[in-house]
Amino acid sequence: MLYTYNDLKMHCANRVDIFRAQYVNFFEILEDLYNSEEIKKVYIKNLFNSNDVQTFFFFEGKIVKMTISDLLFNIEEIKYGIVKKQLSTSRKFERDVQLKLTFDDSSEIIFNNCKDSNPDFQWDYGQDIKELYKFL
Repeated sequence: MLYTYNDLKMHCANRVDIFRAQYVNFFEILEDLYNSEEIKKVYIKNLFNSNDVQTFFFFEGKIVKMTISDLLFNIEEIKYGIVKKQLSTSRKFERDVQLKLTFDDSSEIIFNNCKDSNPDFQWDYGQDIKELYKFL
């Protein structure tokens, strides 16, 4: 799902499960390292499926990727250097939407509405990925 930083914080504050506990701690760490007012977009992979949750914070000129696994927060900063962005979608009903970002060091990040979500949220994720494409 695509959020603003403040919307994500409010969403987490209203939850009462393990997700909230994990993110409350992470917000403290993130705000110690970065100015949260500079975050333009937040994309969360695997929020609605059983894979490890990955959160991407989009700043001007960089992306900060946060992964939560067991007792560890992993934070990775990627300077933009996007040399290619490729949006793919199925011709029928826009069911499959994928954004592939290729960086100047040949690394890639792929956002895919079917793999990043579950069937209940795939359409929403597809719309979010298209919005992210326009933003970048």
